[in-house]
Amino acid sequence: MVEPLSRRRLLTLLAALAPGLRADEAGGSFQAKGLWRTTPLDVFGEIGYFIDEPCLGARPGDVELAEWALQAWQRTVDGLLCFTPAPAASALVRVYWGQTGDRIGKMQAIEVGDRRGAEVYVDTHADRFDAPMAGHSDADPLFRDAVLYRTLLHEIGHGLGLVHTTGIEDAMYFGGDYVGFYLRYRNSVGSREEMRFQPGISATDRDRMAKLYPADTLVPPRAPKIPEA
Repeated sequence: MVEPLSRRRLLTLLAALAPGLRADEAGGSFQAKGLWRTTPLDVFGEIGYFIDEPCLGARPGDVELAEWALQAWQRTVDGLLCFTPAPAASALVRVYWGQTGDRIGKMQAIEVGDRRGAEVYVDTHADRFDAPMAGHSDADPLFRDAVLYRTLLHEIGHGLGLVHTTGIEDAMYFGGDYVGFYLRYRNSVGSREEMRFQPGISATDRDRMAKLYPADTLVPPRAPKIPEA
């Protein structure tokens, strides 16, 4: 049986990579230095997820977009990550609508017991983030869903431990051409339903996930819990 990567072991490994930080600091220093948010989830067994009910400005189908984003990352490691619905209090990955401040989306690393988890916040009005985004949304109703899906994918990626890249084709891209980032994905799909089968994950994203979650350290799920079709 594969031994779970406990928070204590994870902190010890990080301490070896970050001189001056002690493994007995209970994570506070790691969080302050931004290291804790970029570590992989403790994925021993199933990964509980929670998606909040749509709020004012959200649409019922937004929950489905969040599920598709989880599915997309699940497929990058051949389904060895097993996301399953769970109550908010015990879920390692939690998705909420709004509360993003002046950003389209954000991720906050959290502790769930002795495991590293993530809360993802996405603005359902991301299509009205600024004038260029609003212009594309007014001209193309599907652009709004493309923005929301792409943002969910990006922030969940942070939750899984991925950091930014400079490649606009990557789900984890961060740079000046944010409109181009969303348009690139929007132009790759002809309908909302196609987003389920066009994940928007690059070869670079896949390679980085494979390094974070090596197949020989993951426990094969008993059965997929998020339907693929």
